[in-house]
Amino acid sequence: MKNAADHFKPENLFPADIPSTWQAMEKLCDSGKARAIGVSNFSTKKLEDLLKIARISPAVNQVECHPICQRMKLKELCISRAVHLSASLFRVTPFAITLAEILDAKSGHDLKRLTIDLGSIYAKAVTKKCLSLLQSEKDPNIKAALSACASAYDLFNLYFGSIRAAFQSGRYIGQQGADARLAVSKCNITFNEKKLACPLADDNNNLLNFIQIILANAM
Repeated sequence: MKNAADHFKPENLFPADIPSTWQAMEKLCDSGKARAIGVSNFSTKKLEDLLKIARISPAVNQVECHPICQRMKLKELCISRAVHLSASLFRVTPFAITLAEILDAKSGHDLKRLTIDLGSIYAKAVTKKCLSLLQSEKDPNIKAALSACASAYDLFNLYFGSIRAAFQSGRYIGQQGADARLAVSKCNITFNEKKLACPLADDNNNLLNFIQIILANAM
């Protein structure tokens, strides 16, 4: 970076020289200072370009990977070139679901089960985040909106419990999914009505994505 005070403005960033950087990392392996070297957040195209010039192939590529972002093409490339694909999931909370489970989902039924598991854990994390924001917020308008969101998340968690129960018993889950989606939307609506920026907007979009996947595969 040319000027740290200006942060990440494009004009202040030096172009990345991946080939030279990788050659320097390969020398670490040659010297015995590193047993293996890898990359992070490399797309299929970027990994293909690296493999063309690499003398030592990357041992691992760590990327975001979950039911909403499955990276199937990247997975196929990594398998074909013996590059381990390591998943980093949503940043707000660690998940008990393994990458192998996600990538081995063979059907809509498997994907829906994983989505319900991940969605349930994520919803609890967002609820906790909302309560933390509510406790520290001083602005009465934002505080009132966050309180409404907390109530909406309580409903969402109840509906998600109904979704899990219906899924496990083989019953139709369309109505429970629609109710859960409405509960999340109420949080965004509350902030929009007050013309306030919602600090939970990205979290709400992720929750709605979970519901969308579930409803797309609803029985």
